[in-house]
Amino acid sequence: MGANSSLLTQESSDGSSHLAKLKLGDILESCVALVLSYSDPLEICKFARLNRALRATFSANFIWDAKLPSNFNHLEFWLDKRTRRLCISIASKALTTSRIDDL
Repeated sequence: MGANSSLLTQESSDGSSHLAKLKLGDILESCVALVLSYSDPLEICKFARLNRALRATFSANFIWDAKLPSNFNHLEFWLDKRTRRLCISIASKALTTSRIDDL
């Protein structure tokens, strides 16, 4: 079982050892991050609601950076209270102009 075998066994008070039940929170954070990298944003949010111990992993920047567009720094999102719809605004820094000669 290698170096991680101590995680799988527990010693009882009489000195005997038996297999311990692993919990979801015991999984290495890097393994969880790898699984999340293949998940879509909706699945990640559902997983975060299921396990409080791994919530920090679900909100880590390296998980979400790959799922956001490259110009996400220039985008602003908000919910309109009146219409209950999602709105988006693009900052002027993200806009570029081209001349006819550039085409």
